[in-house]
Amino acid sequence: MAFISDFWQIKMIIFGFIMLYYLFYVFHTIGIFAASMKLCWPVIAATQFTLFMALSNMGRAVGSGLVGTLKETMTWEYVFICIALAPLISILFINLIDFKKQRIAIAEFTIKGG
Repeated sequence: MAFISDFWQIKMIIFGFIMLYYLFYVFHTIGIFAASMKLCWPVIAATQFTLFMALSNMGRAVGSGLVGTLKETMTWEYVFICIALAPLISILFINLIDFKKQRIAIAEFTIKGG
């Protein structure tokens, strides 16, 4: 959206953007929650999921409030870019996680009676 500001007056473009945004948001959130639950001790996975859902909802509320602050300091194009970078950065961090090593550590913790 940041790179096509000339099309912001076209309702179908805005509608399509909003639909795609929520589609990708849902997939991104599900992926992060699934990865996080896979990385944790199974006994606490449901509690962790509940906490992540609550934090995700709070984060969306806080993020909505921050849009106004961002808009005071930059144009809408840059606000869109800043908002788009947040999930991309989280995807980069997720790629740094060694899932196999973490699962082995959890299995050893469970075997030892932790």
